[in-house]
Amino acid sequence: MESSFKKAYDKTVAPDGSVTLSFQGQRVGVNEATAFFMLLLVVGLPASCAITYPVATMFGDVLGNSNAPRLWWIFLAVAIWIVVGRLLAFKKGTVLIKPGEGIVFSGKNLPFRDIQTLGTINQMNSAAPKGKAYVSARSHGNDVRITPYLNPDLAEAVADEIRVFYNAA
Repeated sequence: MESSFKKAYDKTVAPDGSVTLSFQGQRVGVNEATAFFMLLLVVGLPASCAITYPVATMFGDVLGNSNAPRLWWIFLAVAIWIVVGRLLAFKKGTVLIKPGEGIVFSGKNLPFRDIQTLGTINQMNSAAPKGKAYVSARSHGNDVRITPYLNPDLAEAVADEIRVFYNAA
């Protein structure tokens, strides 16, 4: 029987045995999320209003209604603000695991022989008790961040996939 549940990440196995993990992450963590939202609110909403005002006035001239420009302006400004906010907040992440060699992420290579520990690092605060996490590897005295911010369960699942190959190396 096949599962009716979908994984939160996509796993693709290439003919050479390498595995690509793809997932949706976030650019900012729990602690930066409030500042990011405030920046979008203070800068992004006025900017989208300024950009959409000429378009809204053109709609008003075409429709010949005095309330139409204001309604279109508000609709367009909020729609652009939401779309741009989502584009800036979310990031597609991929990790390429090469069996016996290492991992490739964000254009960087990390050989398995250089990894001392592999795990997840969680960030939590009172505004987001579940928090966000990312997969991290300890290498040469540095914590190397492998993935963007993910929900903790997804970060642990991605770390488990990497551990399978790390332990086999």
